[in-house]
Amino acid sequence: MKYKESNLLYYKYDAHWNRLGAYIGYVELMKSMNKSYTDLKDINIVRNDMGTPIYRLAGMISLSESQLYKYDTEYSISNFTSNNYVLVNMYNTNSTTIEHFNSDSSDKRRVVVLRDSFSQAMLDYISSNFYEVIFISIAYDDLNVLDYAIKLDPDIVVFQTVERYLKGRVLNILPNYKIE
Repeated sequence: MKYKESNLLYYKYDAHWNRLGAYIGYVELMKSMNKSYTDLKDINIVRNDMGTPIYRLAGMISLSESQLYKYDTEYSISNFTSNNYVLVNMYNTNSTTIEHFNSDSSDKRRVVVLRDSFSQAMLDYISSNFYEVIFISIAYDDLNVLDYAIKLDPDIVVFQTVERYLKGRVLNILPNYKIE
């Protein structure tokens, strides 16, 4: 909350947070894991008000072609890690995306992130902080995705979902699983 007064943390014409908002969310996630991170004051942040076109909300009311809603504020974030990371493998279907990253992080734990599109902007940050990170989209509440995640034998599971999916994902799906 303290950052929203001086910075745009979400896209004005979309529901997702931008890279700066995602970094703040990442910091809070790392705090909850008692994991180190680079403080916001120590990273390089460059604001770009003519960033990538982001206008899903404008599109919902048929304004996506208007020049007024063509671009939104984006940030370039750098210097948040000294670790190198690489996308090892990517699997795509119509309803599921699995992205597998490795890094040279000293933290050798395997992390599985069950996610929706909201955490897309966090991929770089999380991927650099652990040796192995596997992001699995949970679009359309696909039960097979959770089966696959359990078979990966992760050390840490992060479950990220936006509020509108809480009922379906938490109450209807997760109770079917016993995670030790």
